[in-house]
Amino acid sequence: MVAGAVGLFRFLCKLQIVIASGYLIGRTLLPENQWLLFLSNIQAYLLLPSVISALILLGRKTWLYFPLALFAYAHAPFSLLSAPEYCLSGKGGELVLRTYTANLAGSVDRGRDFARLAAELELDVMVFQEASPLFLKTEGAALQRELPFAFYLQSEEGYWTQAIFSRYPLTELQTYDPGPGFSAPDARVILSAQVDIRHRKWTILVAHAGIPFVRNRDCRGLHCLIGLYDQRSRDLHLRFMKDLAHGSTDVVLLGDMNLSDQNPAYSAFVDGLIDAGRCPPLQRTWPADHTFPVPFIRIDYTLLRTESPIVVQARTIPVSGSDHLAVLVEVAASESVSEQLPQSVR
Repeated sequence: MVAGAVGLFRFLCKLQIVIASGYLIGRTLLPENQWLLFLSNIQAYLLLPSVISALILLGRKTWLYFPLALFAYAHAPFSLLSAPEYCLSGKGGELVLRTYTANLAGSVDRGRDFARLAAELELDVMVFQEASPLFLKTEGAALQRELPFAFYLQSEEGYWTQAIFSRYPLTELQTYDPGPGFSAPDARVILSAQVDIRHRKWTILVAHAGIPFVRNRDCRGLHCLIGLYDQRSRDLHLRFMKDLAHGSTDVVLLGDMNLSDQNPAYSAFVDGLIDAGRCPPLQRTWPADHTFPVPFIRIDYTLLRTESPIVVQARTIPVSGSDHLAVLVEVAASESVSEQLPQSVR
């Protein structure tokens, strides 16, 4: 019985290596295949175990599998395991900016108190995606006690949309439509505002990239994501956002990008931007509704572009009623010593 279990385990190790290498071969030959692009969102979980599987098979006269395991190892996203140089590691300068972004998933929760949270975290800017009209009338209105300056669109159709709340006056208010996709116009609208914070003018962009589904199909849930996955419209949205972010000097782009940092589109999207969510590495934001034991991919981002030397750090925070974790980011100048994040979020 034990021998049978050991044999089954070895077979599963071999199968894992074959699946991982087969996925990579498919991605090489069919780079636009949507099913393979869907798998790319979790490719670290496909590729990294190949190393362990190969070590388990070591010495069992299974050398055929080692080239396949090496192939998978060479393409594993190891860069996501390390922190970039711009991550705050105990040293930094004067505080520059504190932001908070959360996808509310249309929720309204009388038990939440975002005004208290904004005060405790000493936030400069708090932004939301999938904010419902009811949220804006209730929790959003209450939040303006702490962050009095707000910018959002009241959707006549009742769609969930984006919102910005700020401690400082917002100017140059604009909206952009990144283009057609699965999501309705109000749901995918990009908000843009300028705000002076600590003698620096920032452009704040709040976005919610389209869900990577086939257009014009009314479907929700994991089975739809698997069966109707198509990221082409989403990728066009990302290019539009990147162009906006590169249009100003000091920019913060926040929101749910519906983009895994393991997806091939990630590298092109964040090129030239500081990805605060990598500080520290391995932060995950979705799904956080207990569909799975823990969130396993990161799709919520705070990206910065500035010519001034800065360091950043990020934390994820649960949001009652949402299937996303919020992302809190502190930005500091890169000299001297920075204060740590407030005790309440450590």
